[in-house]
Amino acid sequence: MLRDLLPGGPGDELTPRLGVLARPAPLPSRERRRREKERREGVVSVVMPAYNVAPYIADAVASVLGQSHREVELVVVDDGSTDGTRQLLEELAASDPRLQVHTQANGGPNAARNLALNHARGEFLTFLDGDDVVLPGAYARLVGSLRATGSDFAQASYLRLRGSEQEPPMPWISRAHGQELLAASVTDRPSMMVNAVQWSKVYRRSYWDEAVREFAEPGYYQDQLVSARAFGHARAVDHLVEPTVAWRARDDRSSMTQQVLSTANLRDRFRTASEALDILATVSGPKLHDARLTQYLNNDFGSTIRRVEEAPDDYWQALVAEVRAFTALVPKQAFWDRIYPQHKVVYHLIVEERRSDAIAFNEAGGRVMSDFPYLDLEDACYLRLPLWDDPSLPRHLFRLPPRFTRGLRSGEREWPAGRVDA
Repeated sequence: MLRDLLPGGPGDELTPRLGVLARPAPLPSRERRRREKERREGVVSVVMPAYNVAPYIADAVASVLGQSHREVELVVVDDGSTDGTRQLLEELAASDPRLQVHTQANGGPNAARNLALNHARGEFLTFLDGDDVVLPGAYARLVGSLRATGSDFAQASYLRLRGSEQEPPMPWISRAHGQELLAASVTDRPSMMVNAVQWSKVYRRSYWDEAVREFAEPGYYQDQLVSARAFGHARAVDHLVEPTVAWRARDDRSSMTQQVLSTANLRDRFRTASEALDILATVSGPKLHDARLTQYLNNDFGSTIRRVEEAPDDYWQALVAEVRAFTALVPKQAFWDRIYPQHKVVYHLIVEERRSDAIAFNEAGGRVMSDFPYLDLEDACYLRLPLWDDPSLPRHLFRLPPRFTRGLRSGEREWPAGRVDA
């Protein structure tokens, strides 16, 4: 049952781990002076972990070295590949001195990124995975924006790459990047936090060292912790519209973030989300914490909770435990009015361990709320989703967020499935 948070709240106690995650210790003065002396003005350092990406690595490297912003250094760490990736990288490095190749025993992408960071000397810093590509003109736009505004970092939208076909990103990414924001305050525009991936951003290296520093190891979703620190500490952010990266969705689902039915992946997804929320609460206060919590519940966990029908038993049991713990972070019952009804229903069914009902809801198409009509009741508008007539489900689960009710009642919003009478 979805319930109120117990007394206290995220970030009330700064544990040693949270303290390190939220506020990196200042660089020793000697190390800071060394970095400043070696920093290469105007250069974009591109950090790239690479593990068994032989079919894709040449395209990834070419997309960086072919940028119109020629001042780049591409720092690649081969993470113990066994498919010839390292040999391909060494061949590519022989023809362009801007590419440097380092190796390590397999330790995961975050360890590889941290090793690469030790070798990066550019004024600006960004990231790219070894199977993705940077779109033409990306770094010129992002660096040009930072030079014009003085912001701490700039971020842009991205595309999905399936084979050779480019597709739009998730709808919430497209919506968030519908308007350009320059030198924007994250507190004033928290919607920009939905873009939590690192390869969509270019940082000033000085800001990175001050606010972020490194990736936590190991894990699947450490971008979440990095982004929480970056957004939480930022004085100003440039938020651009045009996509700058094509993220590859592999057909073999071997990309780390595509392995969504792994129990370890599931647990790490919820753990890093909880830690990211704690960081935001500690660094920035409740507004950014609550905004990001809303985004997690409405967007990020959609792929996790809609796959209950294909999940093995151990995954389902872990999902119940993780959803129970995460929904307990909701500060008060009224907060749930921010969450879309199709998600509220499924969260409730998971918490109550009603797997067959969750499967029935999904199979009836309940995940697509625009396919179902709405009712205008006295207090708000509701969706007549599957299980609407189940008396055991609280009615508030079906209530639309207030902005939907305002839009439907004013006529500013049309509903594809129309309206029905109560």
